Amino acid sequence: MDVVHETLDILSAILLITGQISIGGVFIQPDGFSLSLSGPLTGGGTVVKQSEQQAQPVSDGLNILTAVLLILRQIQVVGTYITAGRFTIVLSGPAFGAKWLKAVPQVAIKRAFFADYTRLVLQKAGIDS
Repeated sequence: MDVVHETLDILSAILLITGQISIGGVFIQPDGFSLSLSGPLTGGGTVVKQSEQQAQPVSDGLNILTAVLLILRQIQVVGTYITAGRFTIVLSGPAFGAKWLKAVPQVAIKRAFFADYTRLVLQKAGIDS
């Protein structure tokens, strides 16, 4: 797995365990579901109503279970959902019935892209290589 994706998964697990983000929603898909994570870091609120405090232990347990699934690589960060003033981190994977979306690094394509990009920048700067 790509180091960037692996890092995002571990950071998300840490944020879940420390309570900085929490499960905020579910996206239902034909082949499974995805979880949406939000919290103060993503622009989401943290106000818990009196009636919701009874459900807090269940929410905490689901957050920890989700963090464990991330650490065990049964799910992964698959993207973000951006709305006005906030964003959410979206998780999915085989544990949620979704197809595995493993990112495979394409080193040759990246090298070609950066070589072309460098050549273009040098041309625009008037420095021909």
